[in-house]
Amino acid sequence: LAADARQHEFVGPAGEWLLDNYHLVDAEVRALRRDMPRQFYRRLPFVHDGHTVVARVEALARAFIAHTDSRLDRGPMLGYLDAFQTVAPLTLGELWAWPSIVRLVLLENLRRLADGVLAARAARHAADAYLDAIDGPGGFRPPVWPALAPETFTSRLVQRLREEGESRDPVGAAITARLDPQGTTREDVVRDDHQHQAAAQVLVANVITSLRLCATIDWSAFV
Repeated sequence: LAADARQHEFVGPAGEWLLDNYHLVDAEVRALRRDMPRQFYRRLPFVHDGHTVVARVEALARAFIAHTDSRLDRGPMLGYLDAFQTVAPLTLGELWAWPSIVRLVLLENLRRLADGVLAARAARHAADAYLDAIDGPGGFRPPVWPALAPETFTSRLVQRLREEGESRDPVGAAITARLDPQGTTREDVVRDDHQHQAAAQVLVANVITSLRLCATIDWSAFV
């Protein structure tokens, strides 16, 4: 992404957030490795969350962070833990683990979002490479939509066709043949791609903002 930015290529709003805050993310990863040794994690109480066996406090953090779209606030977080403890008190070890577990879940969310940013990047590059290739001696061949971020691939094709005019009629016909059975138009695909980019930006911003919040909380007082 940094190389793309230096070459003035499109990285997307979520990618810009990652680039601007990478120093924070790197510092949080290092802090998490220091503050949450695997041996300590393995001594925490575990539960089955419906998919796998995880530390109970991690299951709590996942549920809370999913409910807030990764945008944390100290007051609701404290109320959430207090409410849980009216049913099943947490151990002191779980309470001390909570700050690290919250960062762990936030960073896992950020990893998934970064995977999506890179998948969209690959799809855009694949669309550009496809259009550039059909200008060569091989001529036109039907596009092969990628398994990841196919809507971004299609959106990029549509945008390039708009920029270059309708001189690529076979490509336009291939796009139409793909979209018509889905009841979707080119405008729908471009709009959905832009909405996906906007949603990714909000979620990345929420994670970064929450990581900054975690660095300001007096966790001793919290516990």
